[in-house]
Amino acid sequence: MRPHDRAGPFCGLEDWIQLVHTRKMNHSELLRYYGLLGLVPPGVRTVLDAGCGKGYMCYLLAQAGYSVHGVDINESSLAIFRDRCETYGITQAREDLYTYQPPAPFDLVLCQEVLEHLPHPDTALRELARFVGPGGHGILCVPYRENLESKMITDPATGRRVHRNGHLHSFDPDGFRILFEAAGFRQVRRQLLTSKRLLNWMGAKKRRLSGFWTGFDRTMNRHFPHRATYMGFLVRRV
Repeated sequence: MRPHDRAGPFCGLEDWIQLVHTRKMNHSELLRYYGLLGLVPPGVRTVLDAGCGKGYMCYLLAQAGYSVHGVDINESSLAIFRDRCETYGITQAREDLYTYQPPAPFDLVLCQEVLEHLPHPDTALRELARFVGPGGHGILCVPYRENLESKMITDPATGRRVHRNGHLHSFDPDGFRILFEAAGFRQVRRQLLTSKRLLNWMGAKKRRLSGFWTGFDRTMNRHFPHRATYMGFLVRRV
């Protein structure tokens, strides 16, 4: 049995640092996080969460039995879960993706919802490959075929047109695969995450997440891929 097979869907971490569990956005994030957790391959012990943000994925991985180190450039995000790291067996550090020097290669590097914010995701992917040894794995998550123009707003401070979530790139499966293959990774598995149909229904009904719904999310995305919002890749460094 793999470590994550022992962990069913839950929220925890003080209800995710006191966020309301029934919020629609929370449903979306939880579906995505549990979907990514299911991509972790056998044999993984050490995980680097590159761009860990507020630390919830670090927590899920630690609860599933992995040794987890989270790095992020944003000090305020790290501070949210810093005092909980010892309790859950997590280590963290404020690091820049481009200059970080790990003490040893990790079995797996996780990078979710980071690459779409960076000017040069191809360069970032090459940096991520440094964090795992040959044969090591990566889990990469980016938005799926996002319509960037539909989410552009005018920044009141500068008058510039910007994406409301700071996204700079739209990815499709083939184009993204070209990027990570150029960085030295090869695809093992791809999974679409977070069906808009399911998300809208769960939000309206205020359904709590369970293993049934994460499985149903995979089914919905297989049959209605145009309604998926994210894609996750399990990759392996060659």
